[in-house]
Amino acid sequence: MATFHTPKDLWYNKDGFWYRINDGVAEVGISDWLQDNWGAFAGVQILEFETRRGAPYWTLQDSGGRVQEFNIEVPGDIVLDPEYENHIYSVNNQPYQYVFHNIQMHHPDDRTGLMTADQFAAAKGYTPYYEL
Repeated sequence: MATFHTPKDLWYNKDGFWYRINDGVAEVGISDWLQDNWGAFAGVQILEFETRRGAPYWTLQDSGGRVQEFNIEVPGDIVLDPEYENHIYSVNNQPYQYVFHNIQMHHPDDRTGLMTADQFAAAKGYTPYYEL
């Protein structure tokens, strides 16, 4: 069985994005599992700056040219990190060190559609480890 780093202090969606939620703001990044299963990331495009649960809001491109649209699980307003496009390359080596953007959550206590680290690992069928 595969093993992936899965910090317990984060929330995860079904696609493998992580969310660090504090004071109504969700930082969003890419999990170790998603990076490993998707390959090297090469590009990102934000489609919507106001997010709705289950709606497409960004596309990612891998180094082979494959492009995929991903949905959001945290409704709110996106606040971009000015360096977010540069992070796409760094995330390939350190997926939990880089935040692509923040979401000012419309409903700060709502965790609908998100999973704990253990729930995410079980759903994806791998053994989690929690510390580096």
